Amino acid sequence: MKCNILVVEDELRLRRILKSYFEEENWLVYEAGNGLVALDILEKVDVDIVVLDIMMPLMDGMETIKKIRSKYDINVIMLTALTDEESEIQCYKYGADDFIQKPFKSKVLVAKIKRILEKRDASMISDEHKHKNFKIDYLSRKVFIAGEELFFSPREFDLLEYLVRHKDIVKTREQIIEDVWGIDFEGETRVVDRHILKLRNKLNYKFVRIETVISKGYRYEEI
Repeated sequence: MKCNILVVEDELRLRRILKSYFEEENWLVYEAGNGLVALDILEKVDVDIVVLDIMMPLMDGMETIKKIRSKYDINVIMLTALTDEESEIQCYKYGADDFIQKPFKSKVLVAKIKRILEKRDASMISDEHKHKNFKIDYLSRKVFIAGEELFFSPREFDLLEYLVRHKDIVKTREQIIEDVWGIDFEGETRVVDRHILKLRNKLNYKFVRIETVISKGYRYEEI
């Protein structure tokens, strides 16, 4: 899933650690050392989620989220070293979607962000996808090129839908197995390669393609 993240944290080392974790998810990361810089960035670029520290110089997290909420419809996760109940209440009072206490595990933060993105994407999911004369009807599970229906097995359709819904994002074999076949799948990851080949043979269409990204996985693209 695509995501543009703004990390607002005055500690450079922690900022860089978070940036590294987020980039592993193929997310685009912007950085700010305080609230003033963060607001300046938000004026210039589109951001999906702000990861916002509370204790910062010049403009703290509480003041920053108030200004964000007055102008933008953006998800915000607060980072805090404070452990009192009142601080947690304040985070939600000012409009935080979630918060996490320091020290924290980066994987937990990534999981929280993914949960927010999944909720966002679920509200935006359409019943069909079109590109030129290529069409997928998700409800009827039918695929058409120039009005002619193509036929896919249930697993092939699931894989095609997954890649199309994550257009332009590289997905590893492991991610595809977990999300399409399920975490209980015990076969080899090469099953993904075989199904990708079947999709390519059936699509055989110059305006859409499934690219192999060497040493990474696969990416659906449209031309």
